[in-house]
Amino acid sequence: GLIFQVTMAVGPAQAAESVTVPPYEPAVGTERHYRVQKTTETDMSLWFDRPEASSAVMRGDFRQSATVLSQNDEGMRMKWRLSADIPPDATGAADSYAMNAMFRNSLAAYGVEELEFDADPSGAPTALVGADQIIANMEMLLSTSSSDNTASRMLQAVKGNPLVVIDVLAPESMILALGQSSEAFTTDIGKEWTVAGSEELKGMLVPTSTVWKLEAADKARQTATFSAKVTYDPAALLQSQQSSIDGMIASFADRAKQLTDAQLAQARSAGKSRTVTYVNSTHDGSTIEVLENTVANVGGMKVTVAVHIWREDQPPVLPAPRAWTAETLSGKRVEPLPEN
Repeated sequence: GLIFQVTMAVGPAQAAESVTVPPYEPAVGTERHYRVQKTTETDMSLWFDRPEASSAVMRGDFRQSATVLSQNDEGMRMKWRLSADIPPDATGAADSYAMNAMFRNSLAAYGVEELEFDADPSGAPTALVGADQIIANMEMLLSTSSSDNTASRMLQAVKGNPLVVIDVLAPESMILALGQSSEAFTTDIGKEWTVAGSEELKGMLVPTSTVWKLEAADKARQTATFSAKVTYDPAALLQSQQSSIDGMIASFADRAKQLTDAQLAQARSAGKSRTVTYVNSTHDGSTIEVLENTVANVGGMKVTVAVHIWREDQPPVLPAPRAWTAETLSGKRVEPLPEN
């Protein structure tokens, strides 16, 4: 089996080193500060002949904080304090952080600067506290602005499922929770295991397969480093993205006529993959650092999203997102097509 192969790989004399990660046991009442750096690269070179379309990069740099207010067997109540401010030590011009400006707009649209929610024992959000107040904020904003389709769609989404607020304003809470477990687990360095799951894309459940691997352990720092590689069922993924693909081809109708067969096949395809690296504490099971890279190809547009989160009391060990210091950080990026 797998363990035998791992043992062979590290040499006949030493068995594979095993590591135990305890269940997630957060310190109740302690505020943890997180640094969050994000980049989005958009490649539209299939549709545009302009060089700037081949890689438009946006980035954001944030400081958020999380406090576990209370905890019991069922889970915990958490509070996230949110800010769109660019951290004081951020380098480069303020206008090179387009995502901070967008996040400021989002906070204004929901009318909040912090979120409180109930979470399961691993820290994953299960219920938003104060959803009524957020809905009231949004309704008030809508009543004072001219008819805004985006805002009314956002309002309907929140009424349908208040958890979308956390999805938009504090996705870090979900990313961190994915690396945390409600139970202790022990595994060997180098060992891989696969977990089947699903992800909702455009309202469709797309089956996923995640290969987990314990990459390394650091006894001095009391950390274990895991990687997770997520692949998506190709047929279901294509079906979920069909309307986007059709919309893309329709909006570039003249250009579409000039595409080669190979290019047209690319425009008609959909692909997605995700790789996440977690650094977890072997002391309390918490996620200390995460680097997530997602690549999506839909309708001839390639989007690469990277998120790097680390807890400020521990220096980061994972690399910055690949596009973090890109030459072309622009506010004048190629706008993605609106969802119809």
